[in-house]
Formats: sequence, C-alpha cells, structure tokens
Amino acid sequence: MQKVKLSERLKTIADMVTVGNKVADIGCDHGFVSIYLVQNGISPGVIAMDVRKGPLGMAKEHILQAGLQNQIETRLSDGMDRLVPGEADSLIMAGMGGRLMMDIICRGKEVTPGIREFVLQPQSELPLFRQFLRVNNLMIVEERAVFDGGKYYFPMKAVWGSTENRSLQISDEDYFGPILIKQRSNVFLEYLEKELHTYQGVRERLEATTGDKAEQRLLEVQRDIERIERVLYR
Repeated sequence: MQKVKLSERLKTIADMVTVGNKVADIGCDHGFVSIYLVQNGISPGVIAMDVRKGPLGMAKEHILQAGLQNQIETRLSDGMDRLVPGEADSLIMAGMGGRLMMDIICRGKEVTPGIREFVLQPQSELPLFRQFLRVNNLMIVEERAVFDGGKYYFPMKAVWGSTENRSLQISDEDYFGPILIKQRSNVFLEYLEKELHTYQGVRERLEATTGDKAEQRLLEVQRDIERIERVLYR
C-alpha cells in the first residue's frame, strides 16, 4: 500500500501530534489518520478505536493492506472505554460534535490524566468546547484555521496546565480561539469576514420583520456582529 494522502483537515490534525508519542485515535473511522502517523514516522504505535463495527472493520483491512498490523491495534470502543491508563501519550478526536467530545473526555477521567496532549477538532459548539477545556485546566497551545472541501475547520492541541481564567462566562477568546485571534492567519480572517457578512444579512432581514421574537433575535445577532467586529478590527 502506498503512503496514504489525507485531506488538508486530517493532515493538519495528524501533524499536530508530537513526534515519538504513542497515540490513541478515538473515532478512527477508516483508519487513515492512524496509518499516516506510522507511515510518516510521527508515532511508533497507534490504538485505533471506534464505536462502530463497520468503519473499524474497514480500518483493520486498510491497516493490513499497509502492513502495519504490528504497529496499529484496532479496538471496538465507545470513546475511551477500552483504553488503559498509560497506553497513549497523545489522544486524537476529530469530526465529532463538541458536546459529544466533552462527554467522552469526562467519561475517560481514569485515563485522561496520563494523556500528555489532546489533538481535537470539534465540528460544532466551539465556544462551549473551548470554555470546557479552559475550565478543566486544558490549555490550547496550538490551533489552526483550515479551509477544506468548502468548509472551515479549527483543529487544536491542548495540554494540561493551570489556566488563569476559569470563568464560566464564554469570552471572545472562547468564541474564536485565543491563538487564532493572536496569529490572525489569512484563512481565519476570511472566516471572520464571511461570518460577518452572513450575520449582517440576517440583521437586514430581521430589521424588516415585526414581532417580539424578531426583536429578540435581532439583539442576539447584533451582539454576534459586535463580537466578530471586535476581533476582526482589533
């Protein structure tokens, strides 16, 4: 089997893993990220885990085709349920809803203290997810804005550490990512401009609508616009 080629999103996720770390790939799907990690010398060994038998079976087949069955183990597992403490240095979770990922991290509390780094890419509820990491002493040390297949993604790496801000209030940094705000990459700025344009369109439609619900929604949209502008034009 030739070296696997990943999408820009998945390659960004895989390349965030610290070289030499053992990896647990939670929700491994068809196993291509796990294979990439070993083929490119990033990880000496991966535990590829998924709750679904079908994708896990495909992952096992792809691993066999790549001749990496001695370095990549597959396990049927709901989240980290079948991960043993100390087996992995890095944990990857990508392509799931933010609340599901939060639940998996919470349920894996017997395992997570031994994980050195968490490479994460929630598909939804990013402000709440970043707040969850912050409140639970997981500091985002790397985050990227990626445009892939017509969509924006925000892979991030978090490590254990004491965070100064443990407020339950969701901040601008929770909405948009402290590192993304600081680095201001072209992709990130394009994302903000697109979001601003979208919300401005919603505001125009609401301004032409009457009723209490429309007025309440207009206030919410205006707050969203102001939040984006604070970051975009800072």
